[in-house]
Amino acid sequence: MSELNHQARRRLAVLHHVEEVSGNVAMTCRYYRISSQTYYAWLRRYETEGTDGLRDRSRRPRSSPNATRAEVVEKIIHLRSNYHFGPQKIAMYLKRYHDVTISTSGVWRLASGVWRLASGVWRLASGGSSTTWAWAGYPLPSVTSATSNAGSVTRSSAPDTTSSEALKPGIHSTSPRV
Repeated sequence: MSELNHQARRRLAVLHHVEEVSGNVAMTCRYYRISSQTYYAWLRRYETEGTDGLRDRSRRPRSSPNATRAEVVEKIIHLRSNYHFGPQKIAMYLKRYHDVTISTSGVWRLASGVWRLASGVWRLASGGSSTTWAWAGYPLPSVTSATSNAGSVTRSSAPDTTSSEALKPGIHSTSPRV
């Protein structure tokens, strides 16, 4: 028997509670706040597979028969990357020239990673000890320091990158937010 995780130990405790403590499935299910169908599913898995049957299982479907074909996904990414088409134009193009029917929301879902990279969406960027908001389409503004004639340090006109408030969307350092 290998090491059981927290959920598997809890499921085993529920099964042992019925056997050793209450002897009543309904009372045990009420006590542990699970359905009787869940209890019997755990019991079946325990009887067939032992303690390994009580481990968490993947919820990923074994097959996706309605999934979009790989060549269609490649065409969507190609059209977005090379021609910068939006979801409506891509859906129209695929229907007209490739006889592929796909909704605009389906196009958006499939190519959302390309849009996020190309459109400059706000994202969290780790900046040293703290995280700051950065504009994904552009690099973080750099702060340059130079020594003037008087020996004082001057800064460029770029906003302060140490303040996370200065780079959040909708918050401007020059005008207060109302």
